[in-house]
Amino acid sequence: LQPEEKEAIKLLKKTNDHGHDDDDENHSPIFIDKWNEIRLREDTVIRTKIATIMANDSYDNGFDSSLIWSLNIQEIENNFDNNNKIYFEIDQFDGSLYLIEQLDYEIIKQLKLNIKVCDQCLNNQKCTNKTITIIVEDVNDNKPIIDDDYIFKISESMKPKTIIGMIYAYDKDSNENSKLEYYIDGHADTFSIDLYNGTLWLDKKLDRETIDKYIIYVTVSDCGQPSLSTTAVITINVLGKLIFFFSFFFLPNSISSIILPARIFIDTLIDPMEKKKKVILFFLKILKYI
Repeated sequence: LQPEEKEAIKLLKKTNDHGHDDDDENHSPIFIDKWNEIRLREDTVIRTKIATIMANDSYDNGFDSSLIWSLNIQEIENNFDNNNKIYFEIDQFDGSLYLIEQLDYEIIKQLKLNIKVCDQCLNNQKCTNKTITIIVEDVNDNKPIIDDDYIFKISESMKPKTIIGMIYAYDKDSNENSKLEYYIDGHADTFSIDLYNGTLWLDKKLDRETIDKYIIYVTVSDCGQPSLSTTAVITINVLGKLIFFFSFFFLPNSISSIILPARIFIDTLIDPMEKKKKVILFFLKILKYI
């Protein structure tokens, strides 16, 4: 063979099927964007494109620079439902990331996605991985919850500015969406409620002969935008002095919550002498209503 023919054969052997030298190094793809966190509202609509994970392989040519994306691992943090749902998928040809399952902040607050991008080199495929954190943001989608309607029994001798009881409510949302405010509707001249903790107060002297039963409405609203609210019916029965006193012993489940904590506290004492002292003090307080 002529020298030039030998050189041509040598070059041909060095060239692979894709048009570059085998001696040339196949480079790994590179992610273009430096960010690694996405914030996503829990009410984001399914099939929404939430990001494009951009990458390139500009150092190579042909199939070596043609990329394929895949979602390698999905790690769920703060998962309170122990489900195995897949929440995201990625377009293998352009890196578009889509939401495919409805998010719920009360169940999942954070996910970690491992994105993998590979070239299509047949002989020496190179891949690069990138971890993206999805932070689920709460929206105000839960109303405040009041476990039940309340019934209080109070003595007509109860003095104004005395606590009748507490209305308990909670909200499954978080931050401002879970902050609650309490409002009273009905007999606002006789009763009031603490705006922030739901403590129900007596504001003026009672007269059982005039009114022996009050029906009021307590509305609990959250501080989200828009605000959501729940209303509970509160019944307050006004008892005569002696009836109220004996109801403490014979109807323990329906007494006013103002004295119930004291009774529970006394029952939890272990020292007999200490318990005796507390019982005496407790009865002295009760006698104020007789």
